[in-house]
Amino acid sequence: MNERRKIGAAVIGLGNFGQLHARAYNENPKSRLVATCDSDARRLNAASKKLGIRARRRFTDHVEMLKDLDDEIDVVSIVTPDAYHCKMALEAARRGKDILLEKPMCRTLDEADRIIEAVRKYKIRLMVDFILRFDPRYLKARENLSRGEIGKIATLFARRHGVRQFARTHGKFSDLFLSTAIHDIDLMLWFACLKPTTVYAEGTREILRSKRVDDAIFCILKFPNGIIGSIDANWTLPESSPSPLESEFRVVGSRGVINVASQDQGLWQIANEQGLKVPDVTFWPVVEDKLLGDLKTAVGHFVTIVAENKQPLVGPVEGKNALRVALRLKESASKHQVLNLSW
Repeated sequence: MNERRKIGAAVIGLGNFGQLHARAYNENPKSRLVATCDSDARRLNAASKKLGIRARRRFTDHVEMLKDLDDEIDVVSIVTPDAYHCKMALEAARRGKDILLEKPMCRTLDEADRIIEAVRKYKIRLMVDFILRFDPRYLKARENLSRGEIGKIATLFARRHGVRQFARTHGKFSDLFLSTAIHDIDLMLWFACLKPTTVYAEGTREILRSKRVDDAIFCILKFPNGIIGSIDANWTLPESSPSPLESEFRVVGSRGVINVASQDQGLWQIANEQGLKVPDVTFWPVVEDKLLGDLKTAVGHFVTIVAENKQPLVGPVEGKNALRVALRLKESASKHQVLNLSW
């Protein structure tokens, strides 16, 4: 594809995940990375140098970047702490840029409404990056469910356990509800094709008390047709765990069961001195210096729908729905009460 006809992409936020977004654009034949932005100049320059971005295309201010390279930027990935999602999305929308927004889409329902209004007003596309919707295991599970292979859903169960490193990094700007459980909230809404009417959650703060974040949360979601969902999420696994993330998603139906065991990715690495390790070969692995996995597929989908003038599989409405449930669960945990959800 001619370089001038490729989708011009910019990435705001160059932490580890932002750099993976940038890499996905760089390696996609339909797009090219034209600019990078991060408020930390040292991180910006170090990451941009690895990505092959020249100094004049590196910015510490997203408004300046969008203004100076307006003619070259078609799409923007926003991969920053949650607090910045709304204002950056609104500015990018005002500039007419299509947006790939990391989850959660923002912090409040008011912010979500402002983003949705901007998407409509400026006629842009916005995709919320729920990468599990692009994981072939979950896609196949949902396909089998939609074919009626296990009958009607009775229960949904999700487990998502992470090492304590997540509390040290993500706990600075987010929490277990918005950064972790929201993945499984979105999956449950997607699989059930329904919205919960009642939620209840409890959390505990003992192991990570000094970090001022929950160690673990347990969540119950009740859907209008009797389906019950439960989510078990924590940030308490030791750093010596074989994998930094252990997760499971289970659907029990009237005629069968579907189970997705994400931690077993089919590759076990045994090192005599370091113990057992389970390398990532699913979410965003780099193999032979190429990015593979769910994130690559998600970014690829975003680039394709922009190039073909289509809508994303998961947009701002789905992002707001998951956020609404996550926030209500968080409120339930703080009040120790069962709460209703209005839609």
